[in-house]
Amino acid sequence: MTFAEWVLWLTTSAALGVVSSWILTAIKLAFPAVKDTVAKIASGLLAAVVCGLAIQVVPYLGQVPAWVEQFWPIIVWAASQIWYELTKPKEL
Repeated sequence: MTFAEWVLWLTTSAALGVVSSWILTAIKLAFPAVKDTVAKIASGLLAAVVCGLAIQVVPYLGQVPAWVEQFWPIIVWAASQIWYELTKPKEL
């Protein structure tokens, strides 16, 4: 998936649910004392902002510098490694 395809995916309704789930997980990891209801509302609002920003960026996708597409796979790999380290089960 290229950077442009990813931005286009962020504009879909499915992305809203996925991004909300990622943000909810991040909130609960960073702030475990936050109540679930507050975390759910915050993650929903933040996901809506992310998806809304993606909609605003779509007209400019043709102007994305070549280096963004070139380094996109590395960025995705690094993000997935960081996410795994944050969410992996605790060792017993």
